[in-house]
Amino acid sequence: MQPHEGGSTGDAGQGAYPPDAEPTSQIVERLPWDSSHFGVSIGRVVAGADPARAVGWARDRGVQCLYLLCDLQEPEMMRAAIAAGFVLTDVRLTFERALGERVARGRSRRHPAVAEAVRRIAEPDLGALLPIVDAAHVRSRFYADPRFDRARVAAMYREWLRASLSKPFADWALTEDHAGAPVGYITGRIELGGVARIGLLGVDSTVRGRGVGSRLVDALLLEASRAGCGRVTVVTQGANIEAQRLYQRAGFRTRSVHAWFHWWA
Repeated sequence: MQPHEGGSTGDAGQGAYPPDAEPTSQIVERLPWDSSHFGVSIGRVVAGADPARAVGWARDRGVQCLYLLCDLQEPEMMRAAIAAGFVLTDVRLTFERALGERVARGRSRRHPAVAEAVRRIAEPDLGALLPIVDAAHVRSRFYADPRFDRARVAAMYREWLRASLSKPFADWALTEDHAGAPVGYITGRIELGGVARIGLLGVDSTVRGRGVGSRLVDALLLEASRAGCGRVTVVTQGANIEAQRLYQRAGFRTRSVHAWFHWWA
């Protein structure tokens, strides 16, 4: 299972985990998982490909939806996408943080109870965590695009968390308990080159403002450092100010800014 987008607190997708794309041309790659889950034929425009040619390719082959990720430093590409009928659906922010023994220990001292408060997610925890998933990721591009069925979008994030309980989909799936029940989650995976990537992060609305999100991020940073990772990256949405501030407080800095465009036949 792999939705194509990348990220955390609601950005499902590209680059987050091993891609489930089927390279079919130098213009568009088909996305079998997305197509099956949403019930429409979906593809992603290959980086650097002309948007108008991608639309022509899709029309000729009955592809009903295209994703296009564009660097905000490429205004000509964005103008070409709009001219070809693509619609802006999301701003994609990639944050990055270097890791090291000194940094990891410093962060763990900030929240001394991390080791005691945070633990691995177990299958029985899903009963409490899945309702949190339904409310935590509503700022994603899939929710922003009204053509995607809301129930299927919610199911996508639920399946993402379920899959994260085991490898190879994720290396870590952590939660924190309050009053004997899990109230949040964070998932992550080690990618090529020893880079850790945060996948999903969500906290129950009843405990927000109590440091749960910060402790979950701290715990994953510590796990990544122990695993020998040199960096941690995470993707979130431009509209998700709360998540951006959380990662900035944890020492993350902006690495890149992209725009997601969708095209529908």
